[in-house]
Amino acid sequence: MYWLKMFFLFFDDDLINLILDFSVKYAQQNNRHGFCLSKGELLNFLGIMLFSGYHTLPQVPLYWSNEEDKGIDIVKKCMSRNRFQAIKRNIHLSDNSNLDKDDKFSKLRPYLDAWGVFAHNLSIYEQMVPYFGRHSCKMFIKGKPVRFGFKQWCLCSSDGYLFYSIPYAGAIANKERTSLGLGRETVNNLLANVDYPARHSIFFDNFFSSYQLLVDLKNKGLYATGTIRSNRTGHCPLVEPKIMSKRERGAYDCAYDKNNKISMVRWNDNSIVTICSNVYSVEPINQVRRYNRKEKREIHVQEPNVIARYNRCMGGVDLHDNGIANYRIRVMGNIWWWPIFCNSIDSIIVNCWKLYNSVYQNKISQLDFKSYVALRLMKTDRLVEVRFDDCGLTVTRHPNKARRRCRECHSHTVHMCKRCKVHLHVSCFEKYHQKWIYFCRPTSQWCVNATQKNMEVLCTG
Repeated sequence: MYWLKMFFLFFDDDLINLILDFSVKYAQQNNRHGFCLSKGELLNFLGIMLFSGYHTLPQVPLYWSNEEDKGIDIVKKCMSRNRFQAIKRNIHLSDNSNLDKDDKFSKLRPYLDAWGVFAHNLSIYEQMVPYFGRHSCKMFIKGKPVRFGFKQWCLCSSDGYLFYSIPYAGAIANKERTSLGLGRETVNNLLANVDYPARHSIFFDNFFSSYQLLVDLKNKGLYATGTIRSNRTGHCPLVEPKIMSKRERGAYDCAYDKNNKISMVRWNDNSIVTICSNVYSVEPINQVRRYNRKEKREIHVQEPNVIARYNRCMGGVDLHDNGIANYRIRVMGNIWWWPIFCNSIDSIIVNCWKLYNSVYQNKISQLDFKSYVALRLMKTDRLVEVRFDDCGLTVTRHPNKARRRCRECHSHTVHMCKRCKVHLHVSCFEKYHQKWIYFCRPTSQWCVNATQKNMEVLCTG
């Protein structure tokens, strides 16, 4: 099975090491010098978080309850409650001593990154991350499924695969950038990671669209389509919406700018829709079914090609949001950036699931995929990680001067490793910690590697 390998394509060693370094540094800055975090423990922690998305209890400590109707055995075997809370208290994504005061999301900035863009049809839309605490960037949007929270601008494929997201921090102080307008600025930032513009077609709604934006994207070689508001059409001579609403259903009016090669179409459907594109036009005319209340039956209505393309490719961000909302992580935190961190982990799982179903023929449900990844992460053994996390690896005498056999040479000694809790001679200390023995409980296999730099977690299904 390649399910877990796909998870590590996104949550790779560089990202894991970044979290480990910042978490230990944060604990030391808060005088918690005894805190150490290994890679295996972090993976166990992530597994429990993913597990909470589809196996929900009212409170997180109930997973460790001794009552038979609340406690979960696999969570108890994976990690103790106190250790889980200690990791949650100290986990961090940035260095607090080196934060950008002008960046409201500086605590998340090292963690946020763009992934490669490889889909042809891309959609741009907003995403809401639930948050009910206090923060200057928290927003309220009436009519949304998630009304309170952080807003993120997202770039997704038409089937809901997330490529890039930018958290919205409010009005930009730099007047030179705001002269472009928020919509144009957001689109330009999201598309800055597109390496080959001619290979993609962009779709967005009327919040971002303007005639000048379509012209700018056309000059950059980007194909773009979006609904547009009447006051942003660049004085295009289309039929007024009030007049268009009196015409029969399916009627349309169009105009074409020969200089910039931009089409503008106004269509009468349930409401008046105006759409602008620098790649698609009216032809060919399609037929769609609509319900006629007067005749009480379905009728066929003509639909311009640009409308059909937009309806087919625009809903990518909504599909991704739906995947996150199905099994959202239920571990709550008091830190303001915690919801964004949990949302990004859910986004990774949704991306992995969609990538797997697009590559392999044996498609699986999202629940089965998330369950498999969560269980494998929770069953990852931490034996190897204790020996190589470079935290607390010091030689000390046993508190009671008890003599035990050395784990390396098997002769008796009173010395031991403070971190590993095994007896070792001073001369055997370095030799013991240069070995790597990793036991993977899901497959019951021993994997031995002599060098620490080439360590690789082998978890096969």
